[in-house]
Amino acid sequence: MVEFRINNRIVFLLVFTLAYFGLSNSIFAQLYNSPGTFTYTVPTYSGPDPGPNEILELSIQVTIVGAGGGGGRGNGAGGGGGGQVITITRIVNEGDVFNGIVGTGGAGRTGSNGVGLAGSNSVFDGIVAAGGSGGGGGDAGNGGNSGNGNLGGTAAIPVSGNASDSRNSGGGGGGAAEINGNGANGVWSGNNANGGNGGEGIDGFGGGGGGASKGQGNGSNGTGGQGFDGGTGGSRGVAIDATNGGGGGGGGNGGGRGGHGVVIITFQARILPVKYTSFQATYNLENRASDITWTTAKEWENSHFEIERAIGQVKDFELVGTVEGMGFSDEPIDYAFSDKKLPLTGGVAYYRLKQVDFNGNFQYSEVLSVRIPSTQVQSGVWRAYPNPSKGQRLNLDLVNIQEYNNEPISVRIISPLAENFMIDGSNIRDVSDKLSEKIQSSTNGLYILEVYWGQKREYIKVLKN
Repeated sequence: MVEFRINNRIVFLLVFTLAYFGLSNSIFAQLYNSPGTFTYTVPTYSGPDPGPNEILELSIQVTIVGAGGGGGRGNGAGGGGGGQVITITRIVNEGDVFNGIVGTGGAGRTGSNGVGLAGSNSVFDGIVAAGGSGGGGGDAGNGGNSGNGNLGGTAAIPVSGNASDSRNSGGGGGGAAEINGNGANGVWSGNNANGGNGGEGIDGFGGGGGGASKGQGNGSNGTGGQGFDGGTGGSRGVAIDATNGGGGGGGGNGGGRGGHGVVIITFQARILPVKYTSFQATYNLENRASDITWTTAKEWENSHFEIERAIGQVKDFELVGTVEGMGFSDEPIDYAFSDKKLPLTGGVAYYRLKQVDFNGNFQYSEVLSVRIPSTQVQSGVWRAYPNPSKGQRLNLDLVNIQEYNNEPISVRIISPLAENFMIDGSNIRDVSDKLSEKIQSSTNGLYILEVYWGQKREYIKVLKN
């Protein structure tokens, strides 16, 4: 794990574990549970100032819960679905402002038999947690819709008794999920008794409220939707007041209202140690390469660095090299990498470091740019550069890669000032190294390079001055 220091109050797009990095820690939470809009402002940090080798990181973790749906009306009505639960983490700055909405619980069905109203969405900074659907109404077998419109459970049928007794148990509204799932069936409980609990929520949605029996009056609200862990969703809905996005219970004479949505914002401030002390990228004219250098002040479980490059714009980065890390160190460590595979057409190259830990965690450095001069590419398969040459390294490279199929390469150096000289090699780098060494040791003047590969031949003029 390493970090790059730009200034003492930079904010990273990363969250580190407190066990190692938390030198100073400040956490407090704020709850919004009244329906309607709200505004959250990131507070000002009031703890100790970061030291010369430290940075301040501010973050918020937000749990967004949609409002529950209302219960249906009917002798076998289903409870409303629980609201969706979403948890996000954001790196923030002091004074940042965010807008949000707490959803209103869906009204239970009154009057004629039918479904309850859906709960409204809860929102934070454009991220929406869907409200639960209203519970289904009617006789036995019509379960409530769950959070995203999936069927609620059917009403249970008693072991004995006539068919009308099956109306005494409402189906529980199922908790919904991104993957559709039905809620659990209602439980028959006899005349004038409470209906069964709603089914458990799935994948971060709360469970629906319980269905009420015939003659019970309005069903009371369910508590489905308490699944703040976002894993298996909410807890099983029961027929009590909902405060966490649970669906309302179904009822014979009227469905219960769904619970209102909830938004919980947890603010955290930490002082972290800085690990990079330098990071530079420069153009090397002699080698026509980008030289990348950096220094780490400390390292902890540092596996390696990946050097990534983008050409022309700061996106679509690709891996151009890897450098092994020291692993563990409290002393400064210097690193370097040379990118020699630069485009002949020139342009601007952007570089960043991806530091990878032994456990696979990683973080990015800032982005640096290097301007690459063009080699004045013309027609042909090969190009020698820089041309003219002032005694620096001369490189031979491909302009048209489709014309070369990894054949052995030969270059004959022709000059009126000296005897012809032949260079052979198995690959481009080998031939380019030998050619550069020969030209650098030769006198100034005009040279003709006769390049052979396969059954093809090309001539290149090179001026050394």
